[in-house]
Amino acid sequence: MNSNQKAMAEGTECVSANLRFTVPQDGRQIVYLVDYQSTTVRLESHTIEIVNGRSSHEAFSIETNGFELIKYTSELTDVRSSEAVNRVFRPEAEKLLKRLTGASRVLMFHHLARDMREEPSDDNLGAALNAHVDHDQATYEHNIRRCLPAGEADALLSRRWAAFNIWKPIAPVEKFPLAVCDARTVFADDLIPTDVGTRPGEPLLPKTGLGLVFNPKQRWFYFPDMTAKEALILKMWDSESDRPQWAAHSAFEDPNSKKDANPRVSLDARFIAFY
Repeated sequence: MNSNQKAMAEGTECVSANLRFTVPQDGRQIVYLVDYQSTTVRLESHTIEIVNGRSSHEAFSIETNGFELIKYTSELTDVRSSEAVNRVFRPEAEKLLKRLTGASRVLMFHHLARDMREEPSDDNLGAALNAHVDHDQATYEHNIRRCLPAGEADALLSRRWAAFNIWKPIAPVEKFPLAVCDARTVFADDLIPTDVGTRPGEPLLPKTGLGLVFNPKQRWFYFPDMTAKEALILKMWDSESDRPQWAAHSAFEDPNSKKDANPRVSLDARFIAFY
């Protein structure tokens, strides 16, 4: 009996759902963000028990589990407007992460709109339906050097730094919620580097993702019925390797979602915290 099955046996609420995991194979594979169906990564589905984090007795935190559900009401209403994200959401979120992590400086370097009321496009992606970690260490370092002067980047990289993702619903999440894996159960050997593109025939993007291989030791959680007054903080990397990192995650089709559920509208925002 794995830990998620044990939780169910002890009375904690769970949902049984399919998650897609990366299958190791020779050569580099590509995840296409817009034309997702053309992704060349070999994926396999596993039916797993995903624990309802709201019913759990655990107190989840980014420094213990690599993820944390928080109260967070944003003034942002339009995830499709980069101007609004940078003007409204960015200062809110950077201030929030400084307070939560104790970092001396926080830098937002990228954001993704996921407005599923419309078809995916270059500036609006669908749900990411495979278990993954956003980026590898080299990609985060590339973005630090892209955003900051060389001398400043070198100085900051000589200290502890960590990468985070804020997953922020803009409306109630009625379908395709986010499942997140306890970072203590994600291991380096279970992460497969993948190239990232938009669609076949276009140049690859200067980033590397990490696909997750299925491991029965993994512990998966979700927080049903998230609202616009909540957010999930996920830790993606930490230069101090003895701390939790690699909070793998995936959207999933929740069998409890009602048939007329509203499409999901959310924002993924990616940050570096310097200590």
